[in-house]
Amino acid sequence: KIAVAREAFPDSEGRAFMSALQTNFPTDHDRLLDVLADEAMNGGDRDALLQEVGRWSVEFVVPNLSAIGRSGADGFDELLNIGGDALAMVEKTAGCTADKLEAFVSNPANLTSAMSYGSDSYKFSMQTSAKLVGLAARGRSAPPVSAEFRRDDEQAVMTAVMSLMMDEQIMGLMSANGRRNFEDNQQALREIDICKMGRSIIHKLKRLPFGTKERMLAMGTQGLDKMPAGVMQQMMSGRGGSFPGMSGMTALPSGFPD
Repeated sequence: KIAVAREAFPDSEGRAFMSALQTNFPTDHDRLLDVLADEAMNGGDRDALLQEVGRWSVEFVVPNLSAIGRSGADGFDELLNIGGDALAMVEKTAGCTADKLEAFVSNPANLTSAMSYGSDSYKFSMQTSAKLVGLAARGRSAPPVSAEFRRDDEQAVMTAVMSLMMDEQIMGLMSANGRRNFEDNQQALREIDICKMGRSIIHKLKRLPFGTKERMLAMGTQGLDKMPAGVMQQMMSGRGGSFPGMSGMTALPSGFPD
């Protein structure tokens, strides 16, 4: 098992993830090693091992959602940072408009390259996995956090939403949805930069009050935890196409033509 751990992912990102898992969740670490060892003995290469890690990540995160939800405002910001990094990966790898995303996913070679060992997406996947392990470890012994919104929480979120209405991409989205001509509507939607829009949302969310962040995270993870297991696993595994560690990131946003 030690040999497998060292050789499966010998890069710095892979080792950091495995080390974080071994330190914080030794039983889960040993279980993953068993899976990797079996796959390697059956002739699986590093790309096949990476797929096993992707499946394992779903099995790990789902039962640890409540712990992640107790990681507080720092955990909230950490998840926003992961989201920002994911947007940067999409921007670098594929592009952030409908035309660019469609062009990227239409070429199977692009997806194969993005999912391969050592790629930027691989590094992001391992870094994200290590961060999620850290959040779960941080929150598992933390006291419960209220998931009930207060009036000041509602006011803070409303202020952020109203501020977002002035964002160029959000204004473009609202304008497109208000057009009566279907073709004009669709063309306007295709010109929206989802990465810029996502960064604007992340920026506003980071400026929310400390307590609001805590309760939003608790509320969000509780909502996910109550979903049927099969639905949750589909969401996390990114059914419909995704990069490793970026579940669903290659799927086009709502309102974009298929």
